[in-house]
Amino acid sequence: MTRGFVTIATGAERYFDIARNLLWSYRQFASEKYPFTIICDRENEYTAEFDDVILLKEAHGNYLDKLQLYKYLPYDETIFIDSDSLAYGDLDEWWDIFKDAADFSLFGYAWTDLKSGRGWFVPDGTGEFKDRISFIPDFNGGTYYMRRSERCRKVFDLANYFAENFSQYSFNGFTTPADEPCLALAMAVEQCMPLDIKEKGLVFAPEKKDIELDICKPLAFYHGKNCEEGYLVNLIHWSNYRTKLALYKFEVRKLTALRERKTEGIIYSLFYKYKIKYYMLTILNINAYMVRAVNKIRRSIRNF
Repeated sequence: MTRGFVTIATGAERYFDIARNLLWSYRQFASEKYPFTIICDRENEYTAEFDDVILLKEAHGNYLDKLQLYKYLPYDETIFIDSDSLAYGDLDEWWDIFKDAADFSLFGYAWTDLKSGRGWFVPDGTGEFKDRISFIPDFNGGTYYMRRSERCRKVFDLANYFAENFSQYSFNGFTTPADEPCLALAMAVEQCMPLDIKEKGLVFAPEKKDIELDICKPLAFYHGKNCEEGYLVNLIHWSNYRTKLALYKFEVRKLTALRERKTEGIIYSLFYKYKIKYYMLTILNINAYMVRAVNKIRRSIRNF
């Protein structure tokens, strides 16, 4: 029985850079250090640091690459992690969490009230699959657990079918195909339940006010919106946009210092413990905000 982790990077060099950051964070805190594979469209200095490299036969640079994961599974049990993530704990603990999970699973929630309007699809809009729906998965697609099996293959076959025929079914929050709604419907049809686990799981794109972070400890404590809840997580899924902002860059600078054993002394204290480096990096946020605003305006004009 082989086990390991996998991520995907295609296109611009920055995607390979953040994938390597994920790898570094995993190895920094992993107890067993399972092999870590990168699936990509080319080899370079970043991919050289991974245990294995798998080249995509046809890279799309979007959700379609994730829907091809089953074809490229390198291990009997594989945990996929989006490259725009950082580990804040021992991810090897996840093997115990997923040991009794379905052949395809993830961190999320299953809505059993089919009239709730929650989750990634509308049961009444699932056509010929309606009678096979007993729950609606709700999750962030930052991580996927996959066991090499016929059932897992069926989940991916269905997800690709839904992506190709997206307009024939009813999805919540998505007007165009994406991996999350397509996999959610496929999970429901194949009765693959998500795991409702917060502690040691992941948080998606946290606001600075909602989370206490220090990758050097490591610490990632999510306070929750309006401090309604609180729990420790082992992974932060930043989202592509937030990897361009100061908070992510600051955490990566600290990770580098940790790897180089430079977390002691006056320089580290000034720049990192007292967050001087973070405040300096916030200047770069201005450019990221402006680029995002321009892109939104362009999309609005195209859709007008």
